[in-house]
Formats: sequence, structure tokens, C-alpha cells
Amino acid sequence: MNLDMADGVAQAELVARGDVAPSELFAACLERIERWNPLLRAVVTVQRERGRPPRAKPFSGVPFLAKDSLSWPGLRWSMGARMLASNVAEQHTAFGRRLVDAGLVLAGKTAMSELGLLASTETLLEGVTHNPWDLSRSAGGSSGGSAAAVAAGIVPLAHASDGGGSIRVPASMCGVFGFKPSRGRTVSAWLASDDFVDMTADHCVTRSVRDSARFLAITQELAEPEVREPSRARLRIGAWTRAMTGDEPAPEVRAAFERTIALLESLGHRVEVMDGPVYDPALAEAFYTVAGASVRALVGSIDARRPVQHDELEPFTWSLMRGAGALADARGRFAEASRAYRELQAPYDVTLTPTLASLPP
Repeated sequence: MNLDMADGVAQAELVARGDVAPSELFAACLERIERWNPLLRAVVTVQRERGRPPRAKPFSGVPFLAKDSLSWPGLRWSMGARMLASNVAEQHTAFGRRLVDAGLVLAGKTAMSELGLLASTETLLEGVTHNPWDLSRSAGGSSGGSAAAVAAGIVPLAHASDGGGSIRVPASMCGVFGFKPSRGRTVSAWLASDDFVDMTADHCVTRSVRDSARFLAITQELAEPEVREPSRARLRIGAWTRAMTGDEPAPEVRAAFERTIALLESLGHRVEVMDGPVYDPALAEAFYTVAGASVRALVGSIDARRPVQHDELEPFTWSLMRGAGALADARGRFAEASRAYRELQAPYDVTLTPTLASLPP
């Protein structure tokens, strides 16, 4: 078996049978990082010491990468910001402990946009993360390092997080599987809480759906059975192409969307093409109000220990703090958008839309 492209479930099965030792999987992963990361700049910290994974666990011995938003004891925890370039994490979150207990072996941390605020992974701290399918194109963000590493075969799966598209955008751009769990579905991946953290879901990007399903089974808050096979149910699916901005997709995106509809219909599902929801343009402003308030609180906590210098954050991040409006108004806009979306979605089992309206920039 080609370990570069074997998914996590397959690698765990090899370890369980004794066909491959965890040390071999880890060494091969480090070799791939050395080979491909100079081109991709997907991995920002390498963990060369392999812990002893517990035996007979869902992912025993499988190497993975964690987005640099996740606290991991003893490793640098910068979140892509020069302000935190020397920050080292001291403790696990509940989420991180679940990953260790499941037998996953951390090989390093992946690049992200500064504080997870932008949809392209390029920072003044770490440089530009490239798309492995075309090095001239973006890997997306903010979990671009994780998506690029999985797409390139460095690891079978990588932790990622998503508040406004940060799993879904890079997964789409890099051609891997990205799933954002519902809010509150998984145990907490953060050491503190605020509005921005509360709208963020932590999960992973993978090359197989079964890896994503197994990862969800080990991180979800409530004990629920793992999804092991496709449902036989025939679904009623609502489909639309218009983006939240009101834009229609590029021809290549529309063609892929139409091929997906044809596939779903051939599998016996009922697809109804419809007009998508219309959102208040101020919804985007509400998102950045919430993000700005979160950043302002973080900077304030650091400022209390030592002054944060102007060149320690990028211009966009400073602009968010200056432009942060009223949280109560932002919360109201989110509530109204959620209500409109639920009403539109109510008659359907699933809704289908393009992830992005354009090709990777």
C-alpha cells in the first residue's frame, strides 16, 4: 500500500495487524514534511519526538497535524501572529486530549492566517502557503496549511477550525474533504470563550469521508454511534448557486455543481433547484464586529503584561479592532440570518451549494 495516500483508517488497520509499526508511519511522515514543506510552507512547527500512542484505539499510531490555533503543550502557539511568535502552550484543551486518547500522533502544527481572520493563508510571520495542485494558487484559509498538507499526502488528516469558512474554503481549494460540525457538537478546543470562539467549530480536513466520520466520533460532546456507511435513505435536496454576496459562480464551478446534481439524481435522490436565501449585506459587518471584539480582548490581555507594538499585527487585524461595533446588534443580525436560513431549509433533508463561487485565486 502507498502510505502517502492511505487514509487514517487504513493506516490504523495496518498498525493493528502488525503490518506497520507506528514508528515507521511517523518516520515516513517526517520524511514527507522534509520533502514537500519547502515548496508548500504548510507546516510551521515540526514535532520530531513521537510519543507512545495507546494501543487498540481508533487511530492508534496515525500521524496527524494540528492547526496552530490549537493549544498543544510544549509547542509554539502563535496563531500566525508576530505578537505571539514566542508563545508556547502549556496545556491541552479537552479537544486535544481526545485526539491523544484516540491514538493520533502529532507531527507538527500547520500554517493559518493571522488569528484565523482571513480566507488566505499568508502571514508576515510564516510567509505564503501554496496550493499543492498549483503552487501559483492560494490554498485558502484560515486552515490552509492543514488542507495543503493533507492534499499533498504529508498526513492523512489534519485538525482544522471554522468560524466563517475556515475549514470549507481551503478544503474546496485543495480538493480534500472538509466538514464543519454544528456549533456545540464537539468538545471545546479552546481555553477561553467569547462570541467568536463560540461560533467556531473545530474538526479536521481529510482525504476520505470515513476519516472525518471517525474523527467526529472521538471528539463529539455526546456519545453517539460512529457513521460507518452511507445511508440508504433517498433525500430531498434543495440546491442553489447564488453566493451570499449575490454573485453567481464561475463557469467551471457551475459545471462541477451540475455534475454533482446529476450524480445525486442517478443515486435516486430528489434535487430541487431553487433561489437561495437573501441576506442583509450588514451580515458580513456583523461577522467582523464579533471577530474584532475577540481580537481586541486578546490584545488587551497581552497588553496588560507588556505593550503590543504596532508591527506585531497586520494592518487588517488592527482595522478590525478599530471598526468593531456593537456586539448586541451583531448578535441580532446573526439570529435573523439563522432564522431565514432555517425557514428556507425546513422542507429539505440536505441543501447543496457551491463552496466558493470562483476558482482559487
